Amino acid sequence: MTFQRRSVAQTRNKVMSPEQFKQVVEAITEGRYSWACVLILRFAGYNPIHFIPHRTYSRLMKENRTPTRLTQIEDLAYSEAIDSAEEVLHGGGFPLWGLPSTQISSSLRY
Repeated sequence: MTFQRRSVAQTRNKVMSPEQFKQVVEAITEGRYSWACVLILRFAGYNPIHFIPHRTYSRLMKENRTPTRLTQIEDLAYSEAIDSAEEVLHGGGFPLWGLPSTQISSSLRY
């Protein structure tokens, strides 16, 4: 009887890609073992919330969230001053439902 021995790389590639494996190794070397467990479960196709308390999972997700890059607005050179707010409000053709008629007439005054 002959046994064929698979290399570790062949076995690993069935579970996760090289980039995913790199993420797990980085988490372990940085001492973030809980995060490494979350990554392993995710990459293996499991939902980590089934194995880790929700509160812990939420904390780990918050701590390990990659910051999104803020895009800069390109037209900041253009600006104009805003005039002070108008004293009189215009518009609004909706009836003032539910108010007594005395309040309606006083609310329509400027």
